[in-house]
Amino acid sequence: MKDGVIVERLPVNRFIRRKVTLWFGMYVWQSIAEKHDLSIEDIGTIDDEQLIIEMMYYAIEYGAYKDHRRKLTLKQVERAYNLMPQKQLQRIVNTFLKSKFGGQSLINRLEESKKKQAQVK
Repeated sequence: MKDGVIVERLPVNRFIRRKVTLWFGMYVWQSIAEKHDLSIEDIGTIDDEQLIIEMMYYAIEYGAYKDHRRKLTLKQVERAYNLMPQKQLQRIVNTFLKSKFGGQSLINRLEESKKKQAQVK
């Protein structure tokens, strides 16, 4: 698969799973930053659980746009987050952190941002 793209079967309820594409591109980072009125480098200041749910929602939205499919609602993504096994969630989060924008992975950008903040203090 491409860098920053993962296809998963998410539980939309206890019995039904839906195949979705999570596409972690600039759209995801910009959407989260705009929603919280932050710069992209400050995304790490958002609560971890809320950040994961939002990044999944926007990645599914972008993947649905690219694949010409219906997207999940934010409520469905929250339910899927609560129902999915930890191993599946970890795969999604790892793809999220390894996805790239501006030539660098998100994890590298967040680490650099934290180093810069520590130097300023």
